[in-house]
Amino acid sequence: KMIISPSSLEIEEINRYLGIAVNVSYITIPNEPFAALARRVSLTNISKKKIDIEIIDGLPQIISFGITEDLHKLMSRTMEAWVKVSNLENKAPFYALKVKPNDTPELEYVERGNFYLACEMGKRAGRVLKPIVDPDIVFGADGDISYPRVFAESKVFAPDGYQKTECRTPSAFAHTKFGLASGETREIISITGNIKDIKGLNRIISKIKDRAYFEKKLSENEDIIKGLQDTVFTKSSSNEFDHYCRQTFLDNLLRGGFPVTIDTPSGPFVFYAYARKHGDLERDYNSFLLQPSYYSQGNGAYRDINQNRRNDVLFNPDLKYDNISTFINAIQPDGFNPHQIEGISLSLKSGSPVNAVKKVREFLKEPFTPGSLISFLETEGIMSKKRAREFLKDVLAISIKSDLARPGEGYWVDHWTYNLDLLEAYLLCYPENLKEL
Repeated sequence: KMIISPSSLEIEEINRYLGIAVNVSYITIPNEPFAALARRVSLTNISKKKIDIEIIDGLPQIISFGITEDLHKLMSRTMEAWVKVSNLENKAPFYALKVKPNDTPELEYVERGNFYLACEMGKRAGRVLKPIVDPDIVFGADGDISYPRVFAESKVFAPDGYQKTECRTPSAFAHTKFGLASGETREIISITGNIKDIKGLNRIISKIKDRAYFEKKLSENEDIIKGLQDTVFTKSSSNEFDHYCRQTFLDNLLRGGFPVTIDTPSGPFVFYAYARKHGDLERDYNSFLLQPSYYSQGNGAYRDINQNRRNDVLFNPDLKYDNISTFINAIQPDGFNPHQIEGISLSLKSGSPVNAVKKVREFLKEPFTPGSLISFLETEGIMSKKRAREFLKDVLAISIKSDLARPGEGYWVDHWTYNLDLLEAYLLCYPENLKEL
């Protein structure tokens, strides 16, 4: 059985022959300085006798950070020479290239990384499971990952030996074994994601060990998505229609973004969060760029996000003519208009004083985004998340917003039509501003 909600995905299987019920649920992890997907595997003994279970859960392959889409598709075998898995001593593997594989004399070290962390949950707290990052331990040395031959056919599976951690495409597995009494349930919770550095990764180990962490993030996820959908709260005689409105709005804001108002000392600042290129993430001909930060932005085609923002001023009047400025200012007299809109960057107004330590003032000398500023303040230990959000308001009050655009694949003939829709929607909200507009 598959159960899909706006905020989670569940897969459930009941095997009465073996006497086991398995439920796997997925959520994204919100409100953290890292981007991650969480997975909870629940096993319940539905038989009348005790069952001994040995289990491997996880990913047969995980892509190390630093490998681009092109390199992965065209040179995946060559790229293995740069791969290194570290931090195994803390049972939280960190997957990254040693250096960027650039054909230049200078070496650029890779600091960010992808990670995997799994815990077996007890009654009060979790136990971090030892990871398996060498796929040969599970599948054997022939390179075939379709069948876990070593795990399935060994009389005693012993994953505690040497693991190869370099120069190969790694895995991200957790292994455990336990007994289940009749009616008893055991859970394994894992998170897979991307994080700034190993130091930040080790800080989150204690979080995921907390039994309440997954439930807390599940609740936060539901609240965030419900809050977004409440923008078009609908109550009619048809329950299906009401939910259709909510889901359609959610689908649209993932394409065009959602205008978030941040109140600052100089008035409301509107920023588009969640925006990304059109289409589903599995469309491999699209180059998706999603920032792993608070107030995440993404890239999008001029026409596509313009199309999805046509009525946004009706949902959030604080937008005023922001979208009109963004899309009409991008038009060029020579006709070579940009195809890609890549969010915004911020810079301080000339001569604006900032009441902050030197490290923060240095950071603000370069272009930044709302999310990058909060992440910087939090990860550097300068401010708590709550204090950083208040500081952000003061910074936004003295900042200039710049739209980021580039030519991309070229301009399409129907682009201009949505600009007329922007004008009409604005005048529905502010008809008295026609002359000024």
